[in-house]
Amino acid sequence: KLFVTHDKQEARKILGLPLHQPVLLFVGRLDPFKGPDLYLRAAAMMEEKAQVVIVGGKLDDDRDVEDLQKLARDLGISHRVHFWGARPQEELPMIYSAADATVIPSYHESFGLVAVESLACGTPVVATRAGGLTTIVKNAKTGYLVPRCPGFFAERLDTLLRERDLLEQMHLAARPSVQHFSWKSVADQVSNVYQEMICESAQLVAQ
Repeated sequence: KLFVTHDKQEARKILGLPLHQPVLLFVGRLDPFKGPDLYLRAAAMMEEKAQVVIVGGKLDDDRDVEDLQKLARDLGISHRVHFWGARPQEELPMIYSAADATVIPSYHESFGLVAVESLACGTPVVATRAGGLTTIVKNAKTGYLVPRCPGFFAERLDTLLRERDLLEQMHLAARPSVQHFSWKSVADQVSNVYQEMICESAQLVAQ
């Protein structure tokens, strides 16, 4: 029951986000495979000037964060990009609930845990049409599946943020759409991800 919907306005007050501006969210590792750079490029192309939240990475001495901060400056959007670093799992439901949409621009996702978490909190997802994301996000019902291109992401996000009735419909449909997922299977997926990260770290140390 960890991933439940919180009141959006209350969540934004607690998190220090603007109450009446659109908010986009990215959650995940900040390596190129996950596409945080595409997320920033899409945000810069949008007509809707959304607040851009990034949850993941280390805020101190992290080259990936520094590269993304520089990209945000180069794109002219650094004033509305929020780098929050990695957050404890118990804080994520409130963060998801504060956002209008979660953006997942990965090259590939075998399962799509972030999509399940976001939808369970009532937040629509705009994601790459790839891997397990295609079985989780119901296109035009609980979010959008798009080609992995900043322009396509920008277009769909603008549509979602402009059409408030559509956004509300997706919000209402989001949580029921993932009720059938076994949280044991989700836990197994998380365990697998951690095991992969441990193996990758061990390989780097061995080198």
